[in-house]
Amino acid sequence: MACCINVNAQTARKKQTRATHTTAHTTSQASLQAYRQNFWNNPPQPTGWTNDFDDLFTDEEKSRLDGMISLFQRETTMQICIVTLDTLCTSAKRFDSLALHIANVWGVGMKDKNNGITICISKAYHRVRICNGKGIKQILSDSQTKQILDAHFLPAYKKDQYFQGTWDGVTALIEVLKQG
Repeated sequence: MACCINVNAQTARKKQTRATHTTAHTTSQASLQAYRQNFWNNPPQPTGWTNDFDDLFTDEEKSRLDGMISLFQRETTMQICIVTLDTLCTSAKRFDSLALHIANVWGVGMKDKNNGITICISKAYHRVRICNGKGIKQILSDSQTKQILDAHFLPAYKKDQYFQGTWDGVTALIEVLKQG
């Protein structure tokens, strides 16, 4: 009989351990969903042209990107905003929606011209989304944007060179926009 009690006690402990892990996982998932929903409802205010929520860039790299974009903005009034998102900010499924949502909430581009570009990057999800305002689409088509993405951003990203890919991609976008 003692052996049966031990077996039952072990089984009970295993069930309790599984239940504890399941509860912790469920609580963790619920907390993550709540955090993501809060990020959606209240995206943080932009801190510059480069908003690195995934810590992909050094401070110097952010400064260089901000400098290039600031100069371009002063010359043209067009605005480019870079946003990196980690897995805490969004799920892979909602990444594209969040990119567009941030572009709209932050109001990238001049309101009367809608001349902004928001570039959202997620290293973990291997995703990049470029959202062009309607004023930009008159100069830069979606197919041109995809060509720039494929030729300038993605090759470096595949080598884990996020700064270089972003620098090259933004430079290519600026060149096309200045010609338009």
